[in-house]
Amino acid sequence: MTVAKRVGVHNRTFVLLGQGKGCHFDTFVQSMSWFAENWPADLEWPENVPRPDPPKAKPARKGSAPLPQNVETAALRLSQAGLSKECP
Repeated sequence: MTVAKRVGVHNRTFVLLGQGKGCHFDTFVQSMSWFAENWPADLEWPENVPRPDPPKAKPARKGSAPLPQNVETAALRLSQAGLSKECP
């Protein structure tokens, strides 16, 4: 629940994922963006997980956050891997 709070998603998101349940695509995108921005420099990113590019600038208005440039590429890779728009 602590990680979910820091990421900014529902506090049970990672509990549900751990139980084999899914999440909304927006939750996936937000989480992946947060991890890409906050991943420790001395820790290797998992090889089989597409890493989105972090946003270049903070949004000018609240609620208008730009998506990382390669989110569409990551979504395409997920769909090609047989995954839907929900987290596995």
